[in-house]
Amino acid sequence: MGLKVTFKGDEEQQKAMKEAYESVRKTKHGQEMIEKMELSDHDYIFRGPRKGMEHTCYDPSEYTFYIEIDSDHAACQYQGKGKACKLTPTPLSVVIAHEMGHAMGENDDGPGHMN
Repeated sequence: MGLKVTFKGDEEQQKAMKEAYESVRKTKHGQEMIEKMELSDHDYIFRGPRKGMEHTCYDPSEYTFYIEIDSDHAACQYQGKGKACKLTPTPLSVVIAHEMGHAMGENDDGPGHMN
C-alpha cells in the first residue's frame, strides 16, 4: 500500500504535470486528496490524452488522469445578466485538482460546485 503515482509523456509534459501536482499538495483540500490516494491500493497515472481525446478527464476504470497540458482550459466567468462571460485561463494545478476530485468521488455540478 502507499502512493504510487506515475507521470508519463515527454520530459516537458512530465515536468508540467509534476509541478502542478506538487502545487495541489500545498493546499489543504489538495493535501487531503493526496492523502486519500496514498491510502489507496491503486496505482494512479498522469499522462497526456490518447489520440482522439478532446479534453482532460479522469478514467476511473484505469485510475488514469488524461491531462492536456497545452490547453488554456478556459473557464467562463459570469459577468452579469445579459453580458457575455469572460473567458479566463485555468492554471494546470487547478485542472489537476479538479480531476483528482473526480477520482475521489466528487461530482461536478458546474463552475465552483464540486461536491
